Amino acid sequence: MNLAYWTLERWLLIAVYVISAAALLKIHRTQPRKVQAVFLFQQCSSWILGLLVVEAGLLDYPIREFRVATRTSFAFEFLVFPVIACYVNMYYPRQARPLLKFGYFAAYASGGTILEYLIEKYTELITYTGWAWYWTFLSVMLSLGASRLFLVWFMDQGKSRVH
Repeated sequence: MNLAYWTLERWLLIAVYVISAAALLKIHRTQPRKVQAVFLFQQCSSWILGLLVVEAGLLDYPIREFRVATRTSFAFEFLVFPVIACYVNMYYPRQARPLLKFGYFAAYASGGTILEYLIEKYTELITYTGWAWYWTFLSVMLSLGASRLFLVWFMDQGKSRVH
């Protein structure tokens, strides 16, 4: 086994998979139907948007899981962000004032943006080539908002069905 292969980036990816899987299993127990809806919606939207950004040359993932299949990060686009969206939606403050709801999304977006910025700065997992932290913040805010709108619509569809 080549020890040079086991870089900080590889260990981080393993940790991301383990933590994300554990977090998904934990929250899935609370409301499985809602979690599955949000998870699948976010997978679809983040995967497509992630591919568009990478293909436009704005981001690069030098170290990634499927080098031949895709130029984007499978872990972050297909697992981490969908899991985060599940937590955002399951603990969403429905009864709060609009400013607090906005702050709730902004807090999650800020945390994700800071983590991505640190990963970009100190590892080779992501490289900004035409991207900046504020684009991450804005795209995360919009994406989390879209997942919330989808969940509300999805749950409303379930109420109107005749059994």
